[in-house]
Amino acid sequence: MERDVTIAGPTLSSLIWEVCATHGNTEGLLFGKLLTHSVRTVDDSEPQVESQKTSVAVQNFLITGSPFSFYNSACHVDVVKLRTFIGPDQKLLGWFSIRRNTTLQPSFREHAVHKQLELLALSNALGDKMADSKLLFGIFTSFEAPTTPLHTFDYKFFRQSNSGSLLAANVTVNNLMLSSHGEYNELVSTMTPTALHSSLTNSKADFIHTPAIQGLEHTFDANIGYLQQLADKIRTLESDLRRKTYENLKLKDFLAEEPASDPSYTPRGPM
Repeated sequence: MERDVTIAGPTLSSLIWEVCATHGNTEGLLFGKLLTHSVRTVDDSEPQVESQKTSVAVQNFLITGSPFSFYNSACHVDVVKLRTFIGPDQKLLGWFSIRRNTTLQPSFREHAVHKQLELLALSNALGDKMADSKLLFGIFTSFEAPTTPLHTFDYKFFRQSNSGSLLAANVTVNNLMLSSHGEYNELVSTMTPTALHSSLTNSKADFIHTPAIQGLEHTFDANIGYLQQLADKIRTLESDLRRKTYENLKLKDFLAEEPASDPSYTPRGPM
């Protein structure tokens, strides 16, 4: 059964920061462990059912360097060098690649390297250093718009299928704050509409259309409109600032070149 993949929010943020900080293509390793937790399924017609679920948790990473940092040009993994990157208490979950202005699709080289790592996992060549036999591969990229100061980041994780191809994996980002909404999302309602249900629905509709609620909605819409006006003014000011800055630079260049064009000009020393 395919295991769910989770990654901590701070870990993902650190990886995206590495995309900003590194120059050129970079690769690294992903570390973590398998987590087993209980899942409770609540149903109106049956008692609560509890089952065990195992997920792959990405908890840490290491930048190994530019491409070919732990494999050669033939995509053969150097087991000895790979071991030097894994700490004594770390478990290898997979690896990742950082490359700019590229699509989120694995290259032929990345396919070959990942296949070699999968074979190492199946042969138990790294012993207890592997957290799971199915390894992850992540691609992180960034795009810079040529005409606007926008910097876009994107990422995707892959796992190898039974056929050998790399398929996109569903990854859940765990935030630091826990939410109780998950218990309600697991609730499977089997209730049929009743007179009480219809009465409560009608009461809710009547409450929503009360003058107090309508007044709040009107205030909210007015505030949104005012914020939109402020945002438009800020964009206009930013555009004017960029234009004035550009004109100022052009004027400085003009003033710097003007004395040099006058043959009678002689620089004055200190008074």
